[in-house]
Amino acid sequence: MVVIRKGKDEDWQDIARFCSENYRTVYKGMSSPEYIERVIEAFYTEEPLRKELQTTDKSFHGYWLAEDDGRVLGCIGGGVDEENKAQVYVFYVDLTAQRKGIGHVLLETMTDFQKETYACSEQWVAAAKGNPIGIPFYEKEGFVFHHEAPSWFDASQGISCHFRRDI
Repeated sequence: MVVIRKGKDEDWQDIARFCSENYRTVYKGMSSPEYIERVIEAFYTEEPLRKELQTTDKSFHGYWLAEDDGRVLGCIGGGVDEENKAQVYVFYVDLTAQRKGIGHVLLETMTDFQKETYACSEQWVAAAKGNPIGIPFYEKEGFVFHHEAPSWFDASQGISCHFRRDI
């Protein structure tokens, strides 16, 4: 049975492994291997993950995990920006677990938290232009394309498509 729960400090290794593996899978062929490893080093290693898991900051309020018998099947993380817009910053569902409702429940769980805790009325997400998994999912969940912008982590590495929805 799949359980959705808030990530804890001791989950950092599972989150690191899961997000790194999925980032490599999703962005293979879309970004250079060097760029992929730079992103993983910046976000999915012990120091940044422990910091994010321990924070109670509005700008990043942690991760939620979908697990089945201790195996991570999905991970979502987000925050709220200075304009009180809810943000989805990281979101992966294991390829073997997609199209089973796990992504929907993860997104719904974090969205409910953002609405109840911060009274957000809109939510934003960015996906790499051409992302064949993320973009169709977000559109199915009610996000509407808003604009394109250079990749925020490294503008030389492509275009991000930004989507929003009312929540």
